[in-house]
Amino acid sequence: ANAADVVPLLPTLEDQAIARKCGKDGLLLNLASFEPGTAIPHCVESCGSGAEEVRLPGDVPACVWPASNPQMRLRFELHEECRESECRWSDSWEAYRQMVSFKMAHWLGVPLSELHSALMYWLLPEMP
Repeated sequence: ANAADVVPLLPTLEDQAIARKCGKDGLLLNLASFEPGTAIPHCVESCGSGAEEVRLPGDVPACVWPASNPQMRLRFELHEECRESECRWSDSWEAYRQMVSFKMAHWLGVPLSELHSALMYWLLPEMP
């Protein structure tokens, strides 16, 4: 999917705070259940069939898909083009990186701590 298709589904910082509240309330963030059009997964009391509960230090307690191949590594690149004057992330690239990482964990059904992300951006004198 291109960035224009993904951006409306990204969680906001407020959504992320709600998701983190799951663990504080003794609930689990259901990363193993993806519903198109939702920004964040639901908080649940227990994991559904096939999912497993994961409680890792520094991570949100969550329901995730069991690791079937712990040696697998995936790499994703997201390219976003925007004019500096029109770019909605121009002053908050770190928040953007966090939101994309959160959404990738949701799409893949893996703990947030399993994702490692970085951001690289540069300005061009003019659009190509």
